[in-house]
Amino acid sequence: MKKSCLILFSFTACLLVFSFTKAFAKDISEVFPIGIYCVDDTKYIKDLKECGFNIIQTYKKDKETVKKFALECGNHDMFLLAYPDEIIQSDYTEEAKNRNIVWYLFDEPDIFNYPPADLKEKDKAVKAIFPNQKTAFVISQGGTENDYYSIADILMVDWYPVPHLPLKSLGDQIYIARKELDNRNLREKPLWAVIQAFDWFDFPQKREDKVGGFPSYEQIRFMTYHAVLNGAEGIFYFYFKTKDKGLLIENKENWDRLAKVVKEISALSDIFIKGKIIDNPVIIDYPLIMKTWEYEGKRYSIIANINIEEELLPFGLLDKKYKLKFEKSASLKTVNRGQKIKPFRVYVLEF
Repeated sequence: MKKSCLILFSFTACLLVFSFTKAFAKDISEVFPIGIYCVDDTKYIKDLKECGFNIIQTYKKDKETVKKFALECGNHDMFLLAYPDEIIQSDYTEEAKNRNIVWYLFDEPDIFNYPPADLKEKDKAVKAIFPNQKTAFVISQGGTENDYYSIADILMVDWYPVPHLPLKSLGDQIYIARKELDNRNLREKPLWAVIQAFDWFDFPQKREDKVGGFPSYEQIRFMTYHAVLNGAEGIFYFYFKTKDKGLLIENKENWDRLAKVVKEISALSDIFIKGKIIDNPVIIDYPLIMKTWEYEGKRYSIIANINIEEELLPFGLLDKKYKLKFEKSASLKTVNRGQKIKPFRVYVLEF
């Protein structure tokens, strides 16, 4: 009897040691993803985590670099979005299965006319090796000529309108992509928005009248919230660094614009991922849009003006008791009942 107990105890102890020493991959669906593209050195991961990011993307593909990134991301409880191509047949495959990795299949297949059948086969091959990890890819617009919507676990949409397209067009593309998913009974598939955090002057342009300018804080903030209001369930920003350009983080003015928005979204992330979407407290008419969540006994509403002109807020909203988050004033009631919301302005309200 004593010998049997000793054997059982030893076996249990081994299991406990194994469980504490072996790394297990987390599920990206447990968080509201806030990420940034083009990170090419692990030394920035700690700073990105402290800023509010919880996932990074790298275009680095070699096994040793991906391994290093995955390990450092895990050390900071972050996820990595990385290409699987050079990992699948490597000796890192088994270890990679237990890392916080989302496998990035392709960059804008709609732009490069990459056949959906080929992308589907690639997704199938990756899932065969990494069945417990998610796959993702990005398309350049919400509606594509080819049907990519049923491929992979996560769909991403990038759309960069500043300064040559309407600011609200990013949110419009997210709305279109969400409708395409809904029409295919894929309502549960996560949709992530990739938002502009770069200057078009940094990239080659075919147009004669070249355009450019880094988005302002107000523009980044509006595009971010507008994407969420239109169904985005994760946010990425493009970009952190390219091969021949300097780090975004080294440009304090531009980085501060982005970081300020990221801190806001990070503060709201639990509400987005764990909260329940409920009816708005007041009736909202276009061009105002609004969405409300209930979380831990409170209600949170985001209201945005997508018009190029000021719009009146509904009087009923001003009569509610709420706190105006991320603003200096406590509420909008400090102004007269004709309170207006400026073009592309966003208010976050806590009831």
